[in-house]
Amino acid sequence: MMGNGVVGGIVAVIIAVAVVVIASRKRQGSDGSDDSVKVQRMGISARRARLEIKSVALAFVAGFGCFYAIYAVAARDEIYYLCGNFKQGVSYASVVRQLKTSSLSGYFKEDTGDRIVHSSVFHLHAVKCTVGFDANQDVTRSVYSVGW
Repeated sequence: MMGNGVVGGIVAVIIAVAVVVIASRKRQGSDGSDDSVKVQRMGISARRARLEIKSVALAFVAGFGCFYAIYAVAARDEIYYLCGNFKQGVSYASVVRQLKTSSLSGYFKEDTGDRIVHSSVFHLHAVKCTVGFDANQDVTRSVYSVGW
């Protein structure tokens, strides 16, 4: 449902945040000297250095939050508008063909084969479109819903 690029990006963000958090903590060097003393020797106070690291981490997390929000809204819209295309009488093949065009969401067929659920991992599959089919593989109804 979610592309490998998105998963890789999420993993990279988690690793980067972990590195920033670890770097912002006060550590002891192998010779027993304090890192803050080394920073002070460079002409920057330890407090200012920690503040800069925290500012960078905060900017990074805020940027990721904005990036995620844009994609989450686009995924919700994709589900909503595709669900509106599935009126009564539309064929199963047409539904699958349209769902294959989605890039931020995915779908799965239920075991009975009479329903398809279209949802997105960006919303933890809470925003979804459920499409029901009759024996002739034509849509009987499509329902857009939010929530589990």
